[in-house]
Amino acid sequence: MLFCSHFLSLFLLLSLGSSEKQKVVIGTIGSSVFLDPEHQGDLSRSEILWTFTSSNKSPVTILDYVPGKPVEEPNEQFRSRLQFNASTGCLLVDRIKPEDQGVYNFDVDERRTTTIELLLFYELSKTFIRNYSATGNTLKLTCEVKGNPHKYEWLKNRGEISQRHWLINENRSLIILTDLTNECGTYTCVATNPVSSAQANYTLNPSGASGEDSIIIIASITGLVSSLVSHSGSLLLSWLEKNSNQVFQSLINCNILSVVATFVALISWIAINGAAFISVVALCTVSALFLAIITPIVILNFGCSFNGKFQRTKGSQPFIALSGFIIIPISITVLKEEIQQNNQSCHTSILTWSIPIALLVSCVIIMTVFLATYRCKYHRNENASIEVRQQDNEDL
Repeated sequence: MLFCSHFLSLFLLLSLGSSEKQKVVIGTIGSSVFLDPEHQGDLSRSEILWTFTSSNKSPVTILDYVPGKPVEEPNEQFRSRLQFNASTGCLLVDRIKPEDQGVYNFDVDERRTTTIELLLFYELSKTFIRNYSATGNTLKLTCEVKGNPHKYEWLKNRGEISQRHWLINENRSLIILTDLTNECGTYTCVATNPVSSAQANYTLNPSGASGEDSIIIIASITGLVSSLVSHSGSLLLSWLEKNSNQVFQSLINCNILSVVATFVALISWIAINGAAFISVVALCTVSALFLAIITPIVILNFGCSFNGKFQRTKGSQPFIALSGFIIIPISITVLKEEIQQNNQSCHTSILTWSIPIALLVSCVIIMTVFLATYRCKYHRNENASIEVRQQDNEDL
């Protein structure tokens, strides 16, 4: 055994009498320990005797000092590991070994004055947390420590663990009983003994719907940004009383993008969280809005006998303003609910990169729509100009 029985130590200390000093010293195996008898006065002219008693052996003399004579270290176990101060009687024991644990007695002139109980411990090192296979929604984390820990403490995200966690095996193992997606975070095991402490971290990450969550966030932000651009652009054109076919067509395409992105976000949301009443109503509203916007454009492209200007101003433009009051609140609501769910679950890390990426993607998509619309309009106008010049040449 590394250290003697506590009851045996108490018995040895009490049996030595009440006139002597009694103290306990804690030491680390492999280091040095300082034994101070706390004796008053100069002892260089006194005879000093240090003896050692282990848990299962008789007392042995480890140092014998007589004034005017060389210091004797008769015991092989401590020889060449002792540093002695004759004035104070203090003893420094180097390179402590497990078998050095026990009771050290200090005698001055054949009178015992001090008894020191030395308790030794290994310094804790190489701590790690072992993850045992989960059964259903149960996970077992066990703290593995090299050394002799006396106490285990578990933390979650540097705070106390909740009542949903069980501690077994003298707090060495942590049992997580609830839904693992709600128990994400960094679990820390802190092992301590009287001479050292060590800790290890284990990060519980989720598995599952991180990809779908990212789609919802990206689609919601894309729908929100494109709807804001389309709605604000339409209002600006109306306020300036400008009539630009290219800009207006880009606003229509941007508005269609916002409706499609919101539709994708709602579909993904329903796929993950189920078909709630509000989400289904929002999906139906967005679908009806998409049909209302796309129908005049389809009719125009099929060349029906409707006036193009009437279709542009009276057909699509009212729905651009209407879609802003529909898409913007829906996108904000979906994004808010998604962020709240991620904050309560293990997907918080997704927000750190999904939102910036979503903003970048939405801006790229919107710019692409505007550039594609402008390019198509430019080529269409250029082709029309060529046809006009060709017609003029034929007339000449």
